[in-house]
Amino acid sequence: MMVFLLPVYEILLLVGLVVNLFPYIYKKKIDWEGLLEKFTFYSSQIRNLFAQSSASIWIQAVSVGEVLLVRRLIKELELKNHTILITTTTLTGKRVAKKFYPHIPIVYFPFDFTFLLLRALNLFKPKIFIAVETEIWPNLYYHLKRRGTKILIINGRISEKAFFYYRKVKFFMKKIFSLIDYVGVKDNISRERFSSLGMEEEKISVVGNLKLASLYAEKKDLDDFYLKYGKLKKKGEILLVAGSTHPGEEEMIIEIYQQLLEKFPNLKLIVGPRHLQRISLLEKMIEQKGFLPQRISRKGWENPQPPSIYILDTIGELFYFYSLADVCLVGGSWVKFGGHNILEPLYFLKPTLFGPYMENFKEIEEVVLEKKAGIKVKDKKELKEILEKLIGDSEAREKLSLRISRVFEEGEVILKRNIDIISKYL
Repeated sequence: MMVFLLPVYEILLLVGLVVNLFPYIYKKKIDWEGLLEKFTFYSSQIRNLFAQSSASIWIQAVSVGEVLLVRRLIKELELKNHTILITTTTLTGKRVAKKFYPHIPIVYFPFDFTFLLLRALNLFKPKIFIAVETEIWPNLYYHLKRRGTKILIINGRISEKAFFYYRKVKFFMKKIFSLIDYVGVKDNISRERFSSLGMEEEKISVVGNLKLASLYAEKKDLDDFYLKYGKLKKKGEILLVAGSTHPGEEEMIIEIYQQLLEKFPNLKLIVGPRHLQRISLLEKMIEQKGFLPQRISRKGWENPQPPSIYILDTIGELFYFYSLADVCLVGGSWVKFGGHNILEPLYFLKPTLFGPYMENFKEIEEVVLEKKAGIKVKDKKELKEILEKLIGDSEAREKLSLRISRVFEEGEVILKRNIDIISKYL
């Protein structure tokens, strides 16, 4: 039955590909190098590498989020001397993957057509294929299965929207799921959805959310960061870092900071806006509030001119700035955006406050609140009250840090479960 359905799938895929590619070609915005890789025309370096060896593990991580999700997992697999191939679907995903894994071969994921997949599989010869979160590739899974390659999905989930559409083609989904050897899901809801779509119960296990073990700070990177910025926080100062902030949040935070300074003159504020193109507007707002805006990149903090508010205008350093803080605020959560990753400041055991709009990180929020490791703050009044308490009470900050560590202890358990499961199939 599957053999007869795949040609229909390929025709639909071809139509979708032409429709989606045409606007890019017309506007001359096509990434030709990336497109060639998606058609399995790889560089001589990649071809020569896999002519001499095979990929023990092929990991497909669609974009940036998935690439970062498996950072710790990949590090652990490398320690076991497994040969790894990483594929991504987006340009940003590939760039981030190359940054974090410069020694691992990284190419674009091939289009799901039989003739392309056969070329890729003949070259890579993987023992197992791992899809990060839930990706359904009928042709790929069919040909992997024919070759005896094990197919695993880790951190699996099916969103409510995807579940709605998958149910309409349940007969097809059941055929695809029969090709998969194992699915590790985040929670019981995902387990039930996979099961109701025809996935065999014995192939599904609730492992937990791998995001709890996704963060990792290299000692060298931290050392370099402290060498560069360590003197930003002077002895006796209390540092408040507000990261990934959005319009409407900065004004609230600055006004609260203004009030707190009366009681805590040693309090310093760093604001890291989510979108750097807004910095000029942020500077004007800071000036209107009676402060001097100081961009981190211009090193005004080396010779401070109070009263100042520091703006984090560098790329990729917010994570490390959280490590300097005494208290952290994570933006995108006091406006209807859906929040940002509260695990980043928590990774450094920092007291972390966030707002009521955390839809994009609901699962993480639930774990953090369950362990009382972070503080959800509904509005400006409550934010000022809690900040005042935390800033003035170092013991309260230390107690919160102890609770935070439990979140990452659970993450280590989840990471080990995933490693153990993958090892069984190698």
